[in-house]
Amino acid sequence: MSSTSFLPQSIKNDKENPPHSDLWHKCKKLLQQRLSERKYQLFKDVESISFDNKVLILAVKDFKMMDKLENLIDNRRNNNGIFVETLKEVYGDDMQLMYDVETI
Repeated sequence: MSSTSFLPQSIKNDKENPPHSDLWHKCKKLLQQRLSERKYQLFKDVESISFDNKVLILAVKDFKMMDKLENLIDNRRNNNGIFVETLKEVYGDDMQLMYDVETI
């Protein structure tokens, strides 16, 4: 799967604006530390496609996976908001989340 970034090359290499793949790697590392192994496994096949204009687009393999991630967001009380808080910590409070679902 290829990643698409809409940032100019000069911004991609700027230390203040790391590439979206670096941000997602940081996010996954934090989630691995903060979530149970079972919940962290949800993120095994999730990848970042882009982060531009405060919108993070994650690639997921199917709608079932998207629903599981949405349930983590919706059930913040059950997991203390770890997923949402980690996203905000890495991407900023005003970020938005979208999904790219693979279809056959």
